[in-house]
Amino acid sequence: MDPTTRFVACVARGAAPIDELALCISAHADPRVDVDREMGRLDALARWCRDSDKVGSMYDMADFLSCQAGIKGDTETYYDPENSRIDRVLTRFRGNPITLSVIWMAIGRRVGVDVVGIGMPGHFLIRDRWDEDSFYDTYYGVPLERMGVQRLFEDRNGKAQPFVAEYIDPVTDLDTARRMLSNLTSIYVHQADSKSLAWVLKLRTLMPGVDPSTHRQLAGVLGHLGRFWEAADVHEQLVELQPARAEHHRNAARRLRAHGN
Repeated sequence: MDPTTRFVACVARGAAPIDELALCISAHADPRVDVDREMGRLDALARWCRDSDKVGSMYDMADFLSCQAGIKGDTETYYDPENSRIDRVLTRFRGNPITLSVIWMAIGRRVGVDVVGIGMPGHFLIRDRWDEDSFYDTYYGVPLERMGVQRLFEDRNGKAQPFVAEYIDPVTDLDTARRMLSNLTSIYVHQADSKSLAWVLKLRTLMPGVDPSTHRQLAGVLGHLGRFWEAADVHEQLVELQPARAEHHRNAARRLRAHGN
């Protein structure tokens, strides 16, 4: 199954494992990525964790992954797109907060340690599903309690932005995938990498509840790349998504197809 079809199937399931979703994203960045082989690498890491007897709690597992396995935050090249690809994180043992947290969640599910993602503004953490005061910062490799999380939030966002309890509610795997794609959008916009930006935006349009502005951005990027027929197809989708602007999108699609002839 090609990675786009697999990504769509994962999204359709609703409760798709975040490691599979994340690896489908990686396979769009590099067609050589074999999702099943990379899932096998996660299986092997989980076996190593079990063999070390570090499966009693979230903190035991995190200690193994941070200290014994040596998987840490990339503090030198934070915005490197490779930090948003868990296949590369599994090779380099360096990543950003969200990809590290995805690996922690994936290993936890394999060894029976139930952790969830916490998509706090400015940073991503994990938490013990059943203990609302037990958090772990996978990027810095430190355990946190609720007050420590609030201080971290203030460090990241400043005291002018009030801390809201909902910021540390667990997020779904689909929400985590959305955030990974949003991060990659920002990176590729900054790098002016239109080719990479196109596949990221395409995946974002395949997620439920996406704003039509993402489709418009995708159409613009595809047009810039000279992929006029693909851009026209996106405008045809926008006819359904924005019926009040249907004629505008039909005209845009006609102009783009004329370019492509």
